[in-house]
Amino acid sequence: MGFFSNSVSEDTTSWIALTDAAQLEDSGILVILKHSTRCIVSKTVLKELNRSLEFANATFLYLDLLQYRSISNHIAEKYGIQHESPQLLVVTNGKVVYSASHSSIDAEVINRILHQ
Repeated sequence: MGFFSNSVSEDTTSWIALTDAAQLEDSGILVILKHSTRCIVSKTVLKELNRSLEFANATFLYLDLLQYRSISNHIAEKYGIQHESPQLLVVTNGKVVYSASHSSIDAEVINRILHQ
């Protein structure tokens, strides 16, 4: 057990597990969080998003990078976005309209996009 293992919540109840690349074919708005369960930065970002995001108007997908790295690679190819972790993408009509990683992930900006 690591030093930070209990310091940040891993609550993913507002997110749908992304376990199959077919889930990316949804025609609505997708919010995709690429997350490493071993990374304190990822855990901190997840905690902040859970506290600040308005979980409406989109499908919120959570990708566990340790279990589904191949899906992350598929996302990078499909959308032309270099892999990072943590990373958040907002996809509308098959196009990435927002992409950020690490401390650049901004829940306020995401909420504005989802309410346009």
